Amino acid sequence: MVECLRKVLPALVAFLAGECLGGPVAGDISPLELKALEARRAVQRGQIELEGTYWKSYKSGDQKTWLYRRVIYFDGARLRIDDFEEYDPHRAKLHGKYYRSVRCFNQKEHISYSDQILPNGHTIALTLRPAGSTDPSVELQIDPRVIGMVPDTTANLAHHTLETVVGRPDRQETSVEEVVLNGDRCTLVRYTRNDGLIARIWICPAKNFSVVKMQVEASASEAQYVDTVECSVGKYQPSGVWFPERCTYTRLVGGKPTREERAKIKVVSLNQALPENTFTLAGIGIPPGKRVYRVPEPPGTRGEYWDGEKIVPLEAEGTVPSEVWSTTRLVLVAISLIAAIVVVIVSVRFRKRQTS
Repeated sequence: MVECLRKVLPALVAFLAGECLGGPVAGDISPLELKALEARRAVQRGQIELEGTYWKSYKSGDQKTWLYRRVIYFDGARLRIDDFEEYDPHRAKLHGKYYRSVRCFNQKEHISYSDQILPNGHTIALTLRPAGSTDPSVELQIDPRVIGMVPDTTANLAHHTLETVVGRPDRQETSVEEVVLNGDRCTLVRYTRNDGLIARIWICPAKNFSVVKMQVEASASEAQYVDTVECSVGKYQPSGVWFPERCTYTRLVGGKPTREERAKIKVVSLNQALPENTFTLAGIGIPPGKRVYRVPEPPGTRGEYWDGEKIVPLEAEGTVPSEVWSTTRLVLVAISLIAAIVVVIVSVRFRKRQTS
């Protein structure tokens, strides 16, 4: 009877814990995984800044390195991602080192904005799409709570959820053992996915069950690899939330590194109220005069622009934004100058003929 209880009790505890947390449950999911998920799901809103370096090696032997800087605002289902990208050296001398591209998803619409100045001197129009009209994975809606919970690059986190590895139900042969990692007492959870991949998760109970390391290994397939993410976590005050401060992702193929990302995470706020206008055009800081396009364009839609406070028709009250018509004005000025020059030339020739 005692032996029977020993076998049944862990599965029962995992099931009950999962029911309380509302997540997917399999009979052999470790209760510590559920606690790790609970801790990360408790993060509901915040602002974080990421800076990182991504390195990749190609089969040809070539290597390439990317630098990135990103600010993420989130509040429930609302999300805003500001990417700061570098101009080429020539344009950097004219416009500064960085330009900002924004993707904002609120309950009403998806906002796309960039202050990049193109090589021809033009700017990119503000684009609005109805909420739900875009594929979240295609539009790269990165849930920042997934950072450190999946062994992948931060750019690819849009294709994952909190349960991609931790608490994943399609598994077998789950084992748990106590280990020490970087001086911390941790629990190593290991299981085999139904597709044959092996998952290993290091959880630190003393740091509110933070995931401090994770691996997914494909050892029995033709494409053998090991993906690893290792994080240092810190306790953010005043909310008392544990969150990654640094993450390092690596991929080994045949024992050789082919990819690596080193990310530094700065927590600005977690579980604290964000400014009310964070996910609006005004909060994004779009300058007045920006041309607006709606996708798909509703039938009969007139041209619109952002006046700094609201979206208005181009012909509203006879006003025309300077940015929208700057090119037209230049053309008109050029035509006027050419016409004046032609008039002067014709006048001079006419006078010469009269005097000859």
